[in-house]
Amino acid sequence: MDLFSGCSYLSKAAATKDPVERMKLVIAFSMSSIYLCTSQSKPFNPLLGETHQGTFEDGTRFFCEHTSHHPPITNFLVDGPDNLWRLSGHY
Repeated sequence: MDLFSGCSYLSKAAATKDPVERMKLVIAFSMSSIYLCTSQSKPFNPLLGETHQGTFEDGTRFFCEHTSHHPPITNFLVDGPDNLWRLSGHY
């Protein structure tokens, strides 16, 4: 499993009609991404306005921007392949 393969759970959830199966897949996505928040990655002290963006193998695109230094806040947007789903927020 690569670092961001958890995104495939949201694509599968968006495609299913069964609400219970959809809930299971969303929970699987949430659990698969927990380990991403448990370690510090560089840059250790990002500059205000610093951005990061990329595309995963399945076409999922992500965008992040550091918007506050004290307290440190980063906003993010993740677009699933073919705009099948969208996830946004801040941490």
